[in-house]
Amino acid sequence: MFAFLIIVIALIIWSLRLIQGAVKLRDSSMILASTLVAISAGGVVAVYLLMDGYMSYFTTIHTLPMDEVSQLLPNILYEPDTTVSIGVSELARFTN
Repeated sequence: MFAFLIIVIALIIWSLRLIQGAVKLRDSSMILASTLVAISAGGVVAVYLLMDGYMSYFTTIHTLPMDEVSQLLPNILYEPDTTVSIGVSELARFTN
């Protein structure tokens, strides 16, 4: 966080120095350059905010209690003695 803060402060200072030089020299290209530097400082802040939200969303642990998980899955997964077998004739009866 401190690295981003230092980068943004440095970009803002650079932009202000470019504006001072542009006023002193009456140069419009330096005003354009200072505007672009200020926009890049805003871009760094925007990227930091987006990544902060992204990282906080994906590091949140979502857990369900076991009784809710058992309601989501079929009961056959919890009964180890249950076997599922079906013959071809029985399968034909279900498809018709």
